Amino acid sequence: MSGQAEALRYAVRFRVLTKFLGQLCLIIAVLTSVPMIVCLLYGDYRTAAAYLVVVGVLAGGGLIAGRLGWNGRIQTNEAVVLAATSFLVAPMAAVIPFMLAGMSAVDAVFETISGVTTIGLTMLSDVQAVSPSLIFARAWMQWYGGLGIVVFSLVLILRPGTVARDMADTEDIQDDLLGGVKAFASRALAAYVVMTVVGTILLLSFGVNPITAVLYALAAISTGGFAPQDNSAAALGSWPVQSVLMLICLVGSLPILFYIRLWRRVPVTRQHIGQATGILVSAIIIGAIMVLDHALNRSGAVS
Repeated sequence: MSGQAEALRYAVRFRVLTKFLGQLCLIIAVLTSVPMIVCLLYGDYRTAAAYLVVVGVLAGGGLIAGRLGWNGRIQTNEAVVLAATSFLVAPMAAVIPFMLAGMSAVDAVFETISGVTTIGLTMLSDVQAVSPSLIFARAWMQWYGGLGIVVFSLVLILRPGTVARDMADTEDIQDDLLGGVKAFASRALAAYVVMTVVGTILLLSFGVNPITAVLYALAAISTGGFAPQDNSAAALGSWPVQSVLMLICLVGSLPILFYIRLWRRVPVTRQHIGQATGILVSAIIIGAIMVLDHALNRSGAVS
């Protein structure tokens, strides 16, 4: 950690930031193109045109910035700046399409930031009244925000070396990065996709319609909470389906590296066991408190 603090004392080189920001914009352009395609499928051509403009600007700017002639290493403080910038560029890329879907500028900014950061607070009072393409865009932003734009972007553009390891929070992640930064990103993405697909299949097996299953799975695996219906999990009806949804949320709350190590048959560290135990215990305690609070409020209302 002292090495990280020491690295932050160096000046940030704007030429380096511009080059890597260009690569970041290209990645965000690819991610933004997905809701654009969904808009076309739903016949929402006006919003699709807005997404097309945004994708064009991001891709064009990214290509121009990425042509800067620089092949050195990125500093830790520069990587930190890029990580923070990614959580601004990604939501801002969706503000105009969200406005065209009927939201005010302030609401659109809040909604997109809430989505990418997986906070899950929404400005929509009637979710089911908005266009299906907007509902998908919200869930999609939470999905890739839950994986972390840092994994989607910085890990993909950083070369193996000290900066990539310095960006890691723990020693076990640093050790995993020794096998290759891009390989680590690929494994993280693969694990995240597999969990999402399995979650969707589970919901489908309980009779949830395909589109609704995908939307709930995207929101649940990212632990974001942008449900496609006003009454959230209650809209799924029976308690078995709601239990499956909670299970998907629980699975998504564990560190992805936990699943990567299980898949690679690498021993799980005490830290991962402690994290999993802490999440389970916290979920049980909070769940018990919520059930008790609901029971007390219901009994008070009856009396």
